[in-house]
Amino acid sequence: MIESPNQTESQPQTQLEACLQLAGLNSVKALKTDYEKELKSFIDENHALFKHARDNKPDNSERQTLLGLLTKIHIDVSYRFESSKEVSEVMQNVFENTLGQEHSGKFQHSHSQQLKLVTHLWLFIQGRLGMDYSLANDHAAVTAKLLSRLSRSTDDEIRVAFMGSFYDGLHLYQAENKPSGLYHHLKRLFNLS
Repeated sequence: MIESPNQTESQPQTQLEACLQLAGLNSVKALKTDYEKELKSFIDENHALFKHARDNKPDNSERQTLLGLLTKIHIDVSYRFESSKEVSEVMQNVFENTLGQEHSGKFQHSHSQQLKLVTHLWLFIQGRLGMDYSLANDHAAVTAKLLSRLSRSTDDEIRVAFMGSFYDGLHLYQAENKPSGLYHHLKRLFNLS
């Protein structure tokens, strides 16, 4: 379980952190381990921007604001990753040639970890808002293709992991928006839905 990375007895929870927790951050299976440092950095670096966006667009829900923030951050992190990819590939090759395949896997490129975290969060929020699967899958595929060059995993393996976060959000969305009542049962009975 991901502990609230920024919350201590003396430090109150930020709006961004509270929004992530209320959205169900602890439900994102892919983020249960190995992302604590990146999540803390993400919140520290973006809580002011989230607050500013909330103040400027008070009619948007917190989750809509979070989606917009994550979309912007995903674009920025993807660009940073793309611009440093060649250097990272060279470094990865040096590690593999000097340390061997087994130990080179311990090398974790910071932009790569950041991109993975933001992508998992972004796709989770898309699912949490009940957005279209095919659009989320396209986003996951593009990011997976970027990351696979520095990973031993295939594009498809990475994409499937990302889509797991989308489904984590979608399951929460569906549980909250479960249709009920006589009208819904009649629609299902007559195949009108």
